[in-house]
Amino acid sequence: MYRAMVALLGFFMVGNIDAFRGPGLWPHRGMSMRSRHGLAPMSSNITASGGIAGFFGINRDTPEAKENQLAWAREQMAYEVPSSTLDGTSIDDREDFVTKYIESEKAKFGRELTREEAEREVDQWLLKQATFAPAKSTAADIFLAVAVFLGAFGVGIFLNGH
Repeated sequence: MYRAMVALLGFFMVGNIDAFRGPGLWPHRGMSMRSRHGLAPMSSNITASGGIAGFFGINRDTPEAKENQLAWAREQMAYEVPSSTLDGTSIDDREDFVTKYIESEKAKFGRELTREEAEREVDQWLLKQATFAPAKSTAADIFLAVAVFLGAFGVGIFLNGH
């Protein structure tokens, strides 16, 4: 039984290697180098077109979902507004942060910023802070990840040994 399974697996593996295919055994199909389906993998919006995502009801590309994503991002960015500047001046909220950023850029670098430019730069910085995953990892997160990995690895070794 074991030899039959290995022979069947070997047949399928060799059958999928183009160099071992004899002429006329399998018809040659031209394929894109990007995917085996001949299309670029990201050429279409898979979540909107159905498939598994449609079956599970994933709607991340709908206007409502995008609005929810933006609201979540703004909420996370609000958590990242610092409470004080490096010189100890208190920062109340995002608007105060933008104002102090404009003043700081003018004082330190002589750079004149419009309110819109400053808001865009502050938002970019806040979003970067809110989405920087390693900074959000706690010691408990890392310990749990290592424990799960070692547990799975240990179970695999144990089961292969018996």
